[in-house]
Amino acid sequence: MSDVNFTLYEDLRNALKYVEKTGIFTWKDPVPCGRVKPGQVAGCLSKSTGYIYIRIKGRLYAAHRLAWLYVNGSLPNDGIDHIDGIKTNNSISNLRIAPQVLNQQNLKKAKSHSSTGLLGIVLDKRRNKWRAEIQANKKRSFLGYFATKEEAHQAYIIAKRNLHAYGTL
Repeated sequence: MSDVNFTLYEDLRNALKYVEKTGIFTWKDPVPCGRVKPGQVAGCLSKSTGYIYIRIKGRLYAAHRLAWLYVNGSLPNDGIDHIDGIKTNNSISNLRIAPQVLNQQNLKKAKSHSSTGLLGIVLDKRRNKWRAEIQANKKRSFLGYFATKEEAHQAYIIAKRNLHAYGTL
């Protein structure tokens, strides 16, 4: 464990209690600042990311990364994925190490800027049909053209279940 990780690990264990089953951190006594009381739930929900963050010695950390450190004693080089896709569920049984490319397989809904609101499909205006495609192992695969966006999305879901090992749909 690097010196930085060891120091953070010690600071984390001294300041917070973590319940593996619930994924909730609470402040211990002594409390690091006067505004929080011992036993109070630690962390704030970020509206922009949907993750819980906890400040330790003036620095913000994602609670899921702190949970991993608390239980395993070190931080992984890769990302940490919430298996059920719920970003606030930091129970240790819901966390797994996942490179970003695999973590993206766990998407359950389209990004906010999606024109269709559904994963894996787009309207091909030239053909007036819905196009479905998926990416796996850095390779994009065409799934076909469909009369309705629901049919195209269903084709995407079937492919996702077959190609995305980290997917949970």
